[in-house]
Amino acid sequence: MVDFVRTDTAIAGLYVFNSGLTGMNQQLLEEDLFSVYPNPTNHSIFIKSDRSIVNYQITNALGQLIRSDKFNTQRIDISNLNKGVYFLTIHTTDNRVVSQKIRIE
Repeated sequence: MVDFVRTDTAIAGLYVFNSGLTGMNQQLLEEDLFSVYPNPTNHSIFIKSDRSIVNYQITNALGQLIRSDKFNTQRIDISNLNKGVYFLTIHTTDNRVVSQKIRIE
């Protein structure tokens, strides 16, 4: 296991710490607890999760809220959204918040 990775460039540096103290292991596990498919899509997206989902939000690349609703089905109709990149944020019953980028073609 790598404990520390450092990559420097002339513009910026990337520092990744893989330690129990940073909480990264927990974050990676949480992100693997749900999947959104198909991605990219143009009609609907489906969410599969091991956790109970309370609600979801869709925001555009500028962070503007496009849609927010209670989650009562695995299918979310996105056919009325314009092509582009959006962010789906999911809120679970155990107070977890997870986001994923989705592309609409």
